[in-house]
Amino acid sequence: MQSTSVAKPKAKPGAKATGKGFARKSSPEATESFHDEIADLRQLEEENARLRRALGEKLRSENGVLRKRLGLN
Repeated sequence: MQSTSVAKPKAKPGAKATGKGFARKSSPEATESFHDEIADLRQLEEENARLRRALGEKLRSENGVLRKRLGLN
């Protein structure tokens, strides 16, 4: 029986092994862009938290006024 060898694919220059094939190295611009996006998301989360607190305070105040008007206090 003859054995045939199977050629393995060669890695592209600049690629590094990740265990599941090859991944390209990140460019500094891509890394910076990624970090900028993360910073933007954090700012949005902080703003959402502030807005939720403000909305909660406003709703509690309105509920107090309504209870008073209805004589529930």
